[in-house]
Amino acid sequence: MGRHNSKLKDIRDIEFTDKMTKEERMAYFIEQIGNPCVFKCGDVTVKIKYAENGPSFEECFKEYMDSLDI
Repeated sequence: MGRHNSKLKDIRDIEFTDKMTKEERMAYFIEQIGNPCVFKCGDVTVKIKYAENGPSFEECFKEYMDSLDI
């Protein structure tokens, strides 16, 4: 995974402004991170997988964005 790993965006580099609406933050996040299911957090590669009968990506993403204190 070496080279592919270096092209991943680091989630810590994404900054939001408090003037952004929730919808704007979600769109901006997707635009900046690229693939929201595979990204970096420092030196750690994060791969998100969902259970077959679990919540959808959209539900999880909305819950995450709602949890942000901005």
